Amino acid sequence: MSTGNPCTLRRTGRPLGPCIQRSLVRTRFRNLPQNHAPTPLAEHTATSSSRGTMASHHMNEQPNDVAVRQATIFDLDLLAPLFDAYRQFYRKPSDPGLARRFLLERFQHNQSIVFLAVRQDGSAVGFTQLFPSFSSASAARILILNDLFVRPEARRKKVGSLLLAAAARFGQEIGAVRLTLSTEVTNETAQALYETAGWTRQEDFCVYNLALDHRKPPR
Repeated sequence: MSTGNPCTLRRTGRPLGPCIQRSLVRTRFRNLPQNHAPTPLAEHTATSSSRGTMASHHMNEQPNDVAVRQATIFDLDLLAPLFDAYRQFYRKPSDPGLARRFLLERFQHNQSIVFLAVRQDGSAVGFTQLFPSFSSASAARILILNDLFVRPEARRKKVGSLLLAAAARFGQEIGAVRLTLSTEVTNETAQALYETAGWTRQEDFCVYNLALDHRKPPR
């Protein structure tokens, strides 16, 4: 999740009513498919990085040894280092134990959907994590694309595009009406990638956050 000023984007299949995005979703979706594995998209293979750090998407190089699949709890050893690197990009200290625990809890409670970009040799080079939510105005399910990260050595190869495409297809298959994300306003490279992939910038809502201190009640 971005720690700077966010720019909010959405991807929809048809016009929808407004929805205020939440940064963290705790809703359980017990009926979401757990082993959904999208067919790898040969033409979608990433460019980039984390929900904020996208490398240039104008490169034509195709990583034909990379495929995207839905991750499971058995992929923690592959996912945890990627998630730790993602958090470091957002200026958090490295904490592999925390990264593993956070992901384990999401899998155990069925609170997120993760797609993993994997090379033929079994190494993981990127991931995206979706949090389920709802739009009250649309009275329908939506997904928050909270995290997107690709290792530096795998950027400029359209891996990020492949992960975005897998997330969009998953949303369509479960009947979600929209995917939404936020990225730092200074990350113009990431914004260009998202907009090329069909995402549109939200211009009609302001996004607010309230930091909670558990040692004292909110005002």
